[in-house]
Amino acid sequence: MTAGDDTHSLNRRHVLKSIGVGALGTTGILGTSGSAIADNGGTHYSNPLYGPDFADPTIHRAEDGTWWAYASNMSYIEDSDERLIPILSSPDLVNWTYEGEAFDSRPGWLYGSIWAPDVHYHDGQWVLFYALWPRGDDDSQVPGIGVATSETPDGPFTDHGEILSNPDHPYPGNTIDPYFAYHNGTPYLFWANFAGINVVELTEDLQDYQPGTFNQIAGSAYEGPAIFQRGDYWYVFGSTGDCCDGFDSTYEVEVGRSENLLGPYHDRDGTPMLERDEWNAGPTHLGDNDRFVGPGHGDVTVDDDGTYWFVYHAYDTEGPEFVDNGWPPARQLFVDPIQWEDGWPIIGCDGTPSSEMAVPGEGGYCSGGDDGTGDGGGVGDDVGDGTGDGYETWTDTDDPYYATLVSDLTGYDLPSAGQFVNGTDESVVWDTYEIDGGNADRLERSSLAVGDEVPFSEAARFSVTDPPENPWGITLKSFGERELERGQVLLGVAYMRTPGEEASVTYKSTASTNTPDNYVTGAQPPLGAEWQRYYFPIEFGVSAAPGEWWTEIWLGAAAQTVDIGGLAVIDFAEGVRAHDLPVRAETGETAVGTDGDTDTETDTSGESEGEQDDSEAGGSEGTPAGGLPGGEGPSQDLDGDGLHEDVNGDGTVDVSDVRSLLTNVNSEVVQKNADAYDFDGDGGVDVGDVLALYRRIYQ
Repeated sequence: MTAGDDTHSLNRRHVLKSIGVGALGTTGILGTSGSAIADNGGTHYSNPLYGPDFADPTIHRAEDGTWWAYASNMSYIEDSDERLIPILSSPDLVNWTYEGEAFDSRPGWLYGSIWAPDVHYHDGQWVLFYALWPRGDDDSQVPGIGVATSETPDGPFTDHGEILSNPDHPYPGNTIDPYFAYHNGTPYLFWANFAGINVVELTEDLQDYQPGTFNQIAGSAYEGPAIFQRGDYWYVFGSTGDCCDGFDSTYEVEVGRSENLLGPYHDRDGTPMLERDEWNAGPTHLGDNDRFVGPGHGDVTVDDDGTYWFVYHAYDTEGPEFVDNGWPPARQLFVDPIQWEDGWPIIGCDGTPSSEMAVPGEGGYCSGGDDGTGDGGGVGDDVGDGTGDGYETWTDTDDPYYATLVSDLTGYDLPSAGQFVNGTDESVVWDTYEIDGGNADRLERSSLAVGDEVPFSEAARFSVTDPPENPWGITLKSFGERELERGQVLLGVAYMRTPGEEASVTYKSTASTNTPDNYVTGAQPPLGAEWQRYYFPIEFGVSAAPGEWWTEIWLGAAAQTVDIGGLAVIDFAEGVRAHDLPVRAETGETAVGTDGDTDTETDTSGESEGEQDDSEAGGSEGTPAGGLPGGEGPSQDLDGDGLHEDVNGDGTVDVSDVRSLLTNVNSEVVQKNADAYDFDGDGGVDVGDVLALYRRIYQ
């Protein structure tokens, strides 16, 4: 390799780390390893999230909201290949960036591989517990648990040496798989080794154990414990089975709970965990499916909505079985929500790893559960933008809004019929809307005259005159007139605009039989000053009688005044899923013309319905129409040089534009508008232009 090539390589690594390439799935573009498997920039993500090797993950969320994950380095054939505790960061639990290694050098108290880290923020510092497994041939060396600290989550961590190893405690087996808990002023260290889940009190500085404080909480079926409190119970997640036999692994997760941290713990069958001494003998809370095998050894975290998530490793049979000449096994990073039934967790929607899931904050992860968390057993949403097969006749109506709406949706080639829930004319729809929460005196409605530029016959302006203490306390509610069955899909549709600064509203669906926490929301689209049609697909997780479910548009602090017209709620026969439906027209685009023809519409997948003329399709002149998926609007040339540095159309140029170009570098809209994105001047658009844009911004 020439010096010039090496310099380019170093710059490339610097750039890719700076823009978070690990979160963008660039393995196929750059030939990198250890990066995310899928592009998770929309409303859903795909497992696995990072690989090919991120075993025994632990996770902790920093005060700024960033999640930090750490994993075993395992025993690579060449010790030089081992990463000394790899570190990832994520703003959202699904897009992960490689941040480096926890240690600058191996802990010196034993020459070994560093396994099963457990990281917490405690007493003003980041604390990393780890297991050290001997690499040499000296049989007198035994594994043990050490501790290290850092001022920052990305290290480097300063090692404080061994806490305990096999000779120090009364239990058989190896001293590995640590987990820390702090309760009522006392620090505890748990560990497990297929000879029991054990616990001991630690000294105040966490660097030694308190003699005479040992206890055992579970039998020899388990390793890889995770301990946390939820409500009145402490939960222990233990992994059981064979972890490391590639696709033949039998690993799974079993769970016990107790009203006390130190036990006694019982599983869902009522069996004491101390009596579980055989692999895979208790109730399974996370196991195999046809594609993913060997799930286990993970950690639990909670998002802003109160949903619990399990971060763990598993094998993907569509990927590698082993990483490096037959070792170590390719255990990749997975994340799934936790449902709760009668106080017991179900990981994923059916107790197996999911291949696709709504991102944290979207809600409606599954359609189960019964106690108001995770999915909550209430209304579930599943937002998407694909198309189905076939089409059936819609309900006829003479209203111009509904007629053009049917014409528009026909272009999506839906697999079964849809019907209007709130009647076939707008007077019925408007009559069913009400001011929610008794706040009629806080919101003013006035009729709004509009011209012929949009196809609806009635519109109104809603202005918040006296904001309540709860900024989302003012809503427009529409009750459903027909029975709704679990699994049916709704499509809320509205033309909206805001006469003030750009704002957003939220679309919500609820059944009256649910608790207030058991609702889900659709998208929160930014609103501009021009009329646009917005779609809000939501999939129900419950059944509801006529008049016992409703949809709402929330007018909160983010939208003090909003104009709404052409309201509709549509449900669909069996066979239509939310991902078959459109989300919304992009800013600046008209979804449906007044003559009933379907004009250009750009959905969140970047595909357009209808025909484009040459100016809309882009090319060397003008602005690429519609913008890139995930952007704020059309990309812009802010300095007049013919290149669109403002890739995501938000009016500024920064690292988010680099990410947007990297994510969409092979998309049709970028390739058709090569002149706008050819930052390296070679006549085409590829990853070299991503790097060139980065240099333009930061050099």
